[in-house]
Amino acid sequence: MAGYSLYHENWFAMAVSINSIHLRLLPNRTTSETIRATVERLNAVSMWLIETAGAHRLRDRNVIQRMYYHEMREQFGLPSQMALRVIVRCIAATKAGKGTPPAFDVHDPVPYGPNMVSFRSLTAASLLTLEGRVEVPLKVLGYGEERFGTALLTWKPEGVWMTVPCNLPPEP
Repeated sequence: MAGYSLYHENWFAMAVSINSIHLRLLPNRTTSETIRATVERLNAVSMWLIETAGAHRLRDRNVIQRMYYHEMREQFGLPSQMALRVIVRCIAATKAGKGTPPAFDVHDPVPYGPNMVSFRSLTAASLLTLEGRVEVPLKVLGYGEERFGTALLTWKPEGVWMTVPCNLPPEP
């Protein structure tokens, strides 16, 4: 293609708007409890890491990962992807807090990276949990304008939701 360059590809990428898709996950009772336990454990580990690293005034990801990664995996039984996601989450929350230590509630939404969730079809997702992967039916609820980098998994007694970032072309 004459006249095509990487510049044009980058320009097109900047013109694409980043939106999100809101999903309602429809797990059975056992899977819902597995998801609940995963969300609660990830929030508990996040609070532990904030307190532990904060006591030593650590903010560097590499230092925190070197010091606490294996302890998080052994003490809390986290898969490697979850341990890394907790570290990234805590670093981002600490930097955003501007001196105030962040706090996570037991049922706060937890970030799920691309290696922690995959979509089998338009009606099912595979989620990484503390007990391994579970396949969960889903329903698309709608679209949003939120801009973020990872999926957010939310567990509440009334249901389970996920907000997933996506790249959609702008409307004409």
